[in-house]
Amino acid sequence: MRTIRSFTAQPLPVRLLLVNQLGVNLGFYMVIPYLAVHLEASAGMSLAAIGVVLGVRNLAQQGLYLIGGTASDRLGPRGVIIAGCLMRALGFGLFALTPP
Repeated sequence: MRTIRSFTAQPLPVRLLLVNQLGVNLGFYMVIPYLAVHLEASAGMSLAAIGVVLGVRNLAQQGLYLIGGTASDRLGPRGVIIAGCLMRALGFGLFALTPP
């Protein structure tokens, strides 16, 4: 009950950010097991290669917080967010070049 009261005592923008972060974390942790099964069953990757792929993916996500935060402090958030969106779009665009 104390946690719920603490949550509802927050201003609306803070509550929205908390709910959004909960959704992001749930989505991330739900996709990792699915991705591991997909890489093994459909792509035929070895378990070691799957571990490397998922490890690099997690390291990139968590490690880029420090780089992105520092860049945002120095350059401003708008440009860094736009650059991040472009990098993400480029990464998803590269999926079009991979064989089925």
